[in-house]
Amino acid sequence: MKVPTPEDPLRVVELFSGIGAQAMALKRLGIPYEVVGTSEIDKHAIASYEAIHGQVNQLGDITKLEYLPECDLVTYSFACLTGDVKVLTAKGWVCIRDVEVGDCVYSHDGGY
Repeated sequence: MKVPTPEDPLRVVELFSGIGAQAMALKRLGIPYEVVGTSEIDKHAIASYEAIHGQVNQLGDITKLEYLPECDLVTYSFACLTGDVKVLTAKGWVCIRDVEVGDCVYSHDGGY
């Protein structure tokens, strides 16, 4: 195994990679990186990722992975909510697609 130096890019594995927001954040921060693997099951997200970042080592379904490529950083993100998911607002339960600017939405910390 090669010992990394400060000049070497971070070797990154993106789990639940979506469109590659983590890679984009590293790029915008000016941090040298190399994506050595991604794990995503949504074909549209995979196509979007590759359109934005280029071809990558797509590892496939995370529930079927037996190992990860050697890396320095593992990132992950949770799936986005779809428009038909209902959220609690001060007006009651509303589909997320119908939430408007100014609506008070119940938060994870118990407030609106």
